[in-house]
Amino acid sequence: MTLYPGWDSLDSVKTWHTVFEISGIVILALLVGAEILAFQYGHRKDELTAIAESNAETQRQADADAAETRRKSEVNSLQSQLAEAGKKVADLQAKTAHRRLKPEQKTALVEALSRFRGQKVSVAFVWGSDDGSNLADDFMEVFHDAGWDIKPGSPNQTTYGSPVPTGLEPSINQTDAEAKRAPMSFIALIETLSALGLMPPHKAFANPEVPSGEIEMRIGNRPG
Repeated sequence: MTLYPGWDSLDSVKTWHTVFEISGIVILALLVGAEILAFQYGHRKDELTAIAESNAETQRQADADAAETRRKSEVNSLQSQLAEAGKKVADLQAKTAHRRLKPEQKTALVEALSRFRGQKVSVAFVWGSDDGSNLADDFMEVFHDAGWDIKPGSPNQTTYGSPVPTGLEPSINQTDAEAKRAPMSFIALIETLSALGLMPPHKAFANPEVPSGEIEMRIGNRPG
C-alpha cells in the first residue's frame, strides 16, 4: 500500500503522471535557464570586476601622479626660495665686503699706467668710509708700481660737502678739463677703470682744487 494520492485510480494516476511529467519538463527548463543565467551573470560579474579594478588602478595612478606633481611643485618652490635666499645672502655679502682691487685688476692698471711714469697723483678717500682706506691703499700700490709721483700725505682722508662722492672719481683740474687738456695718463686711467668695470664708461671728473697737470684719485662712499 502507498500513500500517494489517487494511486488506485487509473484516471488519477494518468492525471498525476501528466502533472509530474510537465512539472519535470518545467523544472528542467528552469534548471537549464538558471544555469544559462548563472553563466551569463558570472561572466558579467568578471567583466564588472575587471572594470572596477581598472578604474581603481586608474584612480590610484591619478592620485600618485597628482602627489608627484605636488611634490615636484613643492621641491621647485623650495629650490626657488633657497636660490632667492642665496642671492640675498650673496648681495648682502657683496654690500658688506670691503672694496678691494683684485690682483688681476692691479696688474692691468699697472700695465696701462706704466707708460706715464712720473705723473703726479694724489689719493683721497671720504672721511668715515668703512672701506675707503683699504681701496686707497690698493691704488697707492698701483701708482707706486706704475712709477707715478705720489703726492706726500696720500692717502688723505677728506671731508667733502654735498654731494658726497660715491664710487671712484678720478679728477683733473677744472680749467684743464674745460680747455680739453686732459693728460693722456688721465685718459688711460679712466679707460682702464671702465674696462675693468670699476666705474661707468666715458665718466670723468674735474675739480678746481686739483692742481693743473695733476690727477686726484678720489674714492667715495660705496655706491647704492
